[in-house]
Amino acid sequence: MKRPLRTLFFFLIILAISLGPQSQGNCAQSTPEASSTEALFYTIQIGSYSDKDEAISWYKRLAEQLPDTAKPYLRVESIPPFFAVRLGKAEARQDIITLLEEAQKITKKPPAILHGYYRLERILTSYDPNAPAEKQPGTTAPDSKAQIPSPSREEPLDTPPSGQVVAQPRPNRPQGTTKKPSAPQIPDAALKQRIIDKYLASEAANPKAKEALIKHSQTYPESASCSASGCHADYKSLANLHEPVQNNRCSACHKQLNQNHPKSGSTDFQLVATGAALCNSCHPTLQGKKYSHEPAAKGECLECHSPHGGENQFFLKTEGNNQKKLCLSCHDEQITANKFNHGPVDLGACTYCHNPHESDHQALLNDEPQKLCFDCHTDIAEGVKSSTSIHKVVETGDCSTCHLSHGSQFPSLLKERGESFCFTCHPGIEEQYTKSKSKHAGLYLEKGCNTCHLPHFSENKHLLKENELDLCLTCHSEKNSISSKSPKDIAIELKRTFLHEPVAQGQCSVCHNAHGSKFLKLLIGPYPDSIYAPYDPDIYDLCFTCHDKGLLTSQTTDSDTSFRNGKKNLHYLHAAIPQKGRTCKTCHEAHASNGPKLINQTGSSFGEWQMSISFSTSGPGGSCMPGCHRKMEYNRDREIDNSVKETNYGTYHVEYESIK
Repeated sequence: MKRPLRTLFFFLIILAISLGPQSQGNCAQSTPEASSTEALFYTIQIGSYSDKDEAISWYKRLAEQLPDTAKPYLRVESIPPFFAVRLGKAEARQDIITLLEEAQKITKKPPAILHGYYRLERILTSYDPNAPAEKQPGTTAPDSKAQIPSPSREEPLDTPPSGQVVAQPRPNRPQGTTKKPSAPQIPDAALKQRIIDKYLASEAANPKAKEALIKHSQTYPESASCSASGCHADYKSLANLHEPVQNNRCSACHKQLNQNHPKSGSTDFQLVATGAALCNSCHPTLQGKKYSHEPAAKGECLECHSPHGGENQFFLKTEGNNQKKLCLSCHDEQITANKFNHGPVDLGACTYCHNPHESDHQALLNDEPQKLCFDCHTDIAEGVKSSTSIHKVVETGDCSTCHLSHGSQFPSLLKERGESFCFTCHPGIEEQYTKSKSKHAGLYLEKGCNTCHLPHFSENKHLLKENELDLCLTCHSEKNSISSKSPKDIAIELKRTFLHEPVAQGQCSVCHNAHGSKFLKLLIGPYPDSIYAPYDPDIYDLCFTCHDKGLLTSQTTDSDTSFRNGKKNLHYLHAAIPQKGRTCKTCHEAHASNGPKLINQTGSSFGEWQMSISFSTSGPGGSCMPGCHRKMEYNRDREIDNSVKETNYGTYHVEYESIK
């Protein structure tokens, strides 16, 4: 029986490629407003599957059992190597709750509410209420290859799916879980046309420049006989003609030496000039920019252009508008020998990024590297412009710091894959990752760093996908756990009456290091995890980052703590015992409690026994009667005598005055 594999957390990672497959079939009819630059929406993740048929099977089951009102935006999305089944699309989280309840009636595993992108180009199958009955549900587009997007088009979702990813360090990944190879990238038709239109545009295509060239060619006499006789008629059949050829102005380039042509031989004509000088008589010469293309610099125009015309606008020696073969006749073919290629590379649109003649930018780029990338990756450009937290390398460097411009063996054209790539700039995190005794399981999931972080920009500090507390709760709740070994359910604790101040402020990192720690539970400092501990003030360093040390070091006080009997510090009395000091955990909860002062109302685990605390407050004091001693009272204004009072009702009978 097939089982769901890890669902991607969707963000890229770093600089997701702006080219995706053209969406076809039902989805194009049912969701016309979706676009690759659409804002985040809430949706429901039913499941993520390694097998397409299994995903379609779940899709059909939902389409058959859901009420009609819940079926719009029911879909299967291809996010290689997974196929995700999703339901609904809403701007507000609350609007999706009803759909979640409907889905829970059908699915075995609890679905999850996600916050992410609704990408039209990823949809393989979508419910269309207008389609004929025989095509509902489960109709897929006929061309499956055109439906599967490149992994480099993966988009980040802000919330992980529920209960499907096994938290497991990468070195111990079980056999059989490697990713399937993905289909080649096939760009969206509209974007493809946009690329073609741009790389065909140049000064030569400018109407004024073209008009000037036409006027210049008209200064030469017509030579209609060249093509009329049938000798050179084949030139006229070309799709795009050089202006002199089109207007029969052959003398613009050729000079007749013998009037008996063609009877006298092949040397009856010669070019009016040679090399670049011939072309420069009409076309502008190089402007002397910093970098020049070698053929252009040497005047070897015919290395790339056909002199009479061609199948494309600039008479390039190419098949149609695909420049790949022409460019690779000189440049290394390894540029395109990658698992994932940049969209313009696959299209052969080399001059979309590079100027074929000269440029002031290295590698003959048409603009500054990052500006050039942002011309297509407009969503990233807008995010960088408007977000409060920007990845430093994006802010100060260029995209090539992390991405390869032509192609890569890794999704999103990354130079490397995985957390080790991030460690090249973040060695401190690598230290925590490799040497910490307490390791954060999230860092070892399939997405590594992108489990929690966005690669380019974020509205949250440290490029977090969500605010700190909500991000932690995506895993640390029974409902959203992404691990087979569920982490502690903190979400349920937060429903309690009293919250620890850092928790109330949503600041988990005040106490925990998200990447790794030498202390238990990812804590940033030492904290005793048992009921008893020999007293040493250093073991409470974590607590002392906020609380005053006098809480435990002052034997008497009138200000260090409110837990005192008169001036007798009851914290000191309990904790500062050389052999069996009572630790914080004995009485207090770390995150939240229904009792005041975070007192544990359910009691502490003492071996197999859940020892009660029975603590209460009253006015300037209170009392407690835990499992470890009789009822004791305290009062901050006047010290209460809790000593044992013996009454002679028998040799061994004693009565405690404090028990009334």
